[in-house]
Amino acid sequence: MMEKKKNRWVILGISFVANLIVGSAYAWGVLSVPLREEFGFTTAQTGLAFSFALGLIAIWMTLSGKIIGKTGPRLLIFIGGLAAGASWILSSFITAAPWTMFVYYGVIGSIGIGLVYGTCVPTALKWFPDKRGLAGGIIVGGFGGGAVVFAEIFRSTIAAWGIQGTFMNFGIAFIIIVPLAALLISAPPEGYVPDGWTPPKPVEGMASTADLTPSEALKTGRFWVLLLIFAFALTGGIGIIGQAGNIAVHRLGAAAAQTSMAVLFLGVANTLGRIIWGLVSDKIGRNNALILMILISIVSFSLLLTTNENTAFPLFVIYLMGVGQGFGGVAGVFPAIIAENFGITHTGAIFGLVFFGFTIAAFAGPTIQGAIFDNTNSHNGGLLFSAIAGITAIVLTIILLQVKRRVLLKGGQAA
Repeated sequence: MMEKKKNRWVILGISFVANLIVGSAYAWGVLSVPLREEFGFTTAQTGLAFSFALGLIAIWMTLSGKIIGKTGPRLLIFIGGLAAGASWILSSFITAAPWTMFVYYGVIGSIGIGLVYGTCVPTALKWFPDKRGLAGGIIVGGFGGGAVVFAEIFRSTIAAWGIQGTFMNFGIAFIIIVPLAALLISAPPEGYVPDGWTPPKPVEGMASTADLTPSEALKTGRFWVLLLIFAFALTGGIGIIGQAGNIAVHRLGAAAAQTSMAVLFLGVANTLGRIIWGLVSDKIGRNNALILMILISIVSFSLLLTTNENTAFPLFVIYLMGVGQGFGGVAGVFPAIIAENFGITHTGAIFGLVFFGFTIAAFAGPTIQGAIFDNTNSHNGGLLFSAIAGITAIVLTIILLQVKRRVLLKGGQAA
């Protein structure tokens, strides 16, 4: 009996939902406030819990990428869903001891996020070799959209149930929904090609895109250039994103309602940037899209430098959205960039290694931005720093193009 043909768009949609759920971690800004009020945690302590949750993702992404060929995506996403739900349930038992927050929400939460996100990305790329930018952007957009979808929901449930009830109830929901979603996700058959699509022929003289193992990728120059591009392109954006509310108040004298609106639209731009730039990169090429989105970010940083109490609030929001689209866009197109540079077989593991660039950005961006503001009482230096980081990322992208054009020696990979 012939097996029923699976709908790749359904699998992509289910993967999007799973990543939207684990992406709720991005709403930590809402969840951390009542924890500070109830247990007396400092801002630095709640910030460290968030750093654990996001900063350790790369470890689990790399692990999932290495074993997905043996286990398949279903088991890894199932385990990730259990870990994500368990993290929330355990977080309902956080006490005044900071380690409970670090471990329950941070470390255990990172396992769930890393396994779900790190498995769904390469699986989606395998189902969509003809639309890698769009598929990767949708998955990454789901992850980044968690804060947009859940932030206001969490505000309401915290008011109704308290922070412990919010953690417990959503934990129960997550520990059921994500593992059930995992049962519906599978990898395409070996050698899968979508109907009506012909794989493009390799361009003569360009670097080989034959499948590399993680250890082989680490020996190439383009791996390290890509990691640096990822780090620099995200450092400026993540620093501004973390300071968006403070910037609105300090530069414009924005009211609380305006600040919330600015942060919301920033989150929307971050989410849509991942999907839209993924689609655009399928049309104009990854590197062209990457340079263009970072250029828009640099212009946005520069325009934010001109803002003051006389700046129209809608203009300020547009400038912030320019930052958000670039941050989201970089995250959205990078899975496809990794696949096209190192092949599809080990994309998950190699993307996990490159994702350490995000770890660098997650710690460096907010820390540098905060230190500059604390010492100068101004965001000007931080905005200038962000623009310089973006310029550096563009220069590195141009270098990457040169690296990829090197003549292959001994039939191996480009340096």
